[in-house]
Amino acid sequence: MATTREHTAVLIEDKKMPPWYLKDLPRYLSGFAILTAIYMGLRIYQGAFAVLTGLDSTESGI
Repeated sequence: MATTREHTAVLIEDKKMPPWYLKDLPRYLSGFAILTAIYMGLRIYQGAFAVLTGLDSTESGI
């Protein structure tokens, strides 16, 4: 594949942009934060349900 000088100049100028993973980093971090919040909410709800129904393994009566 032959490249012209103009095409090579365009390729060199495009390298000034940050990589895709740095451009999309806020999106990935926000998605990770949302999934973490959902997971923690479900775990807290599960733990509270276990304590309410006596399914936990702790001895709270002693």
